[in-house]
This record gives sequence, structure tokens and C-alpha cells, in this order.
Amino acid sequence: MLLSLITVCHGRWEYLRRVWPSWRAQTWSPIEFVVVAAGPDDSPLQLLREGFPGKLVRVTNAPYFQLSAWRNVGARYACGEWLAFVDCDILLHPDWARKWMEQCGSGELFRLAHFQKGVVGTCGVARWVYEKVRGYNENMDEQWGLEDYDFYRRVEAAGGRVQGYRGDYLTHLHHSDAARAENMRIKVLDQRNLRKIEREDRAVHAWETNRRRRCDFPAPRIEVLSSETGAASWGV
Repeated sequence: MLLSLITVCHGRWEYLRRVWPSWRAQTWSPIEFVVVAAGPDDSPLQLLREGFPGKLVRVTNAPYFQLSAWRNVGARYACGEWLAFVDCDILLHPDWARKWMEQCGSGELFRLAHFQKGVVGTCGVARWVYEKVRGYNENMDEQWGLEDYDFYRRVEAAGGRVQGYRGDYLTHLHHSDAARAENMRIKVLDQRNLRKIEREDRAVHAWETNRRRRCDFPAPRIEVLSSETGAASWGV
């Protein structure tokens, strides 16, 4: 079964270069890599010049960082029956993907068993249940935080079974919350507002999201920079 590892990157290309060898070292095969890029610089083109081996698409009309919307873009370009969402500042244990792919018959959502700051959003999910819940909640994109918990709750509500993994299977490259929020529309974490959005959306439907748009962000315009597998030496 093909696994698609999806990440989004907005100005953190050095983080991506640092974690990339751990992604390439995954012992599960077959696997593909999908990067959704944004930002004003030419770093995505530099990745191509260096032989990035994967699918690379760029959002060309991004006023702010929109994590949920861009994860959903990545899923649209992914071909795998299973989707892994990994932030571009996460180092993965070589067996992270293999651990849950070999046991995927016992669960549709692979997530951290216990809270660990910086890595709680790293997960794997069966495509059928991702599509059933209509992906990540784009109404939560004005500020950072809680979009992962919203996604997990809706997957469970839709019948997805949870499989936990240990925190030592991944490592977060530390940075401040201010750095995390620097490209968001709202720079501070307002959990009360995010939970209000979550409650209102669940009142519309128990697990399907994005039925009612609450943000005024434009629909992403996408430029496909690479849809083929390139040289396998990038970042190694």
C-alpha cells in the first residue's frame, strides 16, 4: 500500500533540510513525498534545482499561513491509500511509518499516545476516513492550535479507530510559539475562540467539516512545480 507523506512549508526551508534525511530513511515502502510550499522567496525552486524527489506544489496567493487548507491541498495531490501529515520541523524514527502501516488493519488513525508539545499534530490516517470527514477544518486557519485535536475527534466520530504510538518515535526541532505564529493572521493562541469554532461546526455536522466557511481567505491558487520523482540524492 502506498503511503503519502505530506508537509507544508512557509519559510522554514532550513528545518525541512534538517529533517529530510530522517524522512528518506523510512523503512516502509512504497512511499511518496508531497510538499505544499508558500511564501515570497524562491526556496521551492531551489529545492528543484537540488533534485528534490517528490511532488512539489506552491500556493501563489497566500496572505497568511493556512495549515489546514494547505494540508488539504497536499492530500488532493497525494496518491496514497494512507496519508501521513508531518510538520516540516519533525525528525522521524526510521520505523515510524512501518510501525503503523504493518498494523493498519487495527486502526485508521495513527497518532501520539500521550501529549508531547510540538509533535501532537503528526499523524497517519486512512484516506477513506480522511475523505469522509472532508479533511482538516479550514475555519481554524486564522491562528495556530487545536486543528489537530479537531481532526482527531471528527475521525473518531466518523468511525475511525485510533492506534497510538510512542513519543520517542519522533523529535521536534524546538522553536518558540512566537515563531510558530509569525505568519498567521492572528498571532496569539485563543483556545476559547477555536473551541467555539469547533462547537459551531460540529453543530452543522458531527464529523464533516468545511460545510460552512467562516474565514475570508481566498481559495488557494496552485502552481505545480514538480509532479514526478526526481533525483534520490536530495538532502542525503
